[in-house]
Amino acid sequence: MKFSPEKITQREAPVEIRNEENEAVKLASLIARAWKKKEAVSVQSSFAGGQTTEIVKCRTIKTVEGGEKEFLESRKLVFAASGGRSVDLTKLAPRAIFLNIWYQPDVPESVSPELFAVETVELADGKKINFIYYPGINRVGDRISLLHEIGHLETSAARLAALKAEEELREAYDDSAAEGRRKAGEGEILARLNAKHKAFHPIDEEAALNFLELSSRAERLAWARALRLYRGFLKTGIDLEPSFTTLKDLRDYVHSREALESYEVQAREYFTKNPELAGFYSRRRKEGKRGAKKD
Repeated sequence: MKFSPEKITQREAPVEIRNEENEAVKLASLIARAWKKKEAVSVQSSFAGGQTTEIVKCRTIKTVEGGEKEFLESRKLVFAASGGRSVDLTKLAPRAIFLNIWYQPDVPESVSPELFAVETVELADGKKINFIYYPGINRVGDRISLLHEIGHLETSAARLAALKAEEELREAYDDSAAEGRRKAGEGEILARLNAKHKAFHPIDEEAALNFLELSSRAERLAWARALRLYRGFLKTGIDLEPSFTTLKDLRDYVHSREALESYEVQAREYFTKNPELAGFYSRRRKEGKRGAKKD
């Protein structure tokens, strides 16, 4: 397993570098040293309204498959507000492992390099551990997005129900593809759930709706938890998102295309031949806004 400094120096870094210590080349050198010497390094970044510090160190675990998984773990993710108060965001999920996507030699195919994600891995001893992937913590919305992933862990029943529904849907799709079916029968719709295949195959419509409902619920609960955590920090004098001047700005971000983009894209990719399903999340957001106005 080798770290590639070019991955950092050549990418369009989401971090706005404001001092020499955090130039991309120096950052790549720091991360390369963490891999090579297996020592902890500190990565500090400043931006309008605060400063972040990542303490990263190499770690290895044994997976249930019998192999080893080596990664660069963020032991601490400290956000220091302009007023002097600070918080280590990793303490909100002490049993999880936080991973900056750009510091890793590889990530699962399901993890986008620009989005936040949670992955559950089974260890050799049968225990399970959660990885929280993040693409950075210095852009507008990064801290609340990290709280959102932590929210998924705190509302794990909803997340697991959605994952189970998706797994069952994929199995049904694979069976349909193996049978070479291309036309939907009664109570079925055409879908494309496997990125390796361009063809659409029939699956049960109720199962598809159930998956969308469960995944939508999991997202709503995780965002609700993230907002509660955010408001709790505000009361202590720590504003994790200083670029948002009001709570309405923050809520607008949560409901925006930027925050829910992956799920909107997923629905369109899966169900593009079914407009009523492809626009599922857009419709849910509109319904949520109408409900909020009534309140």
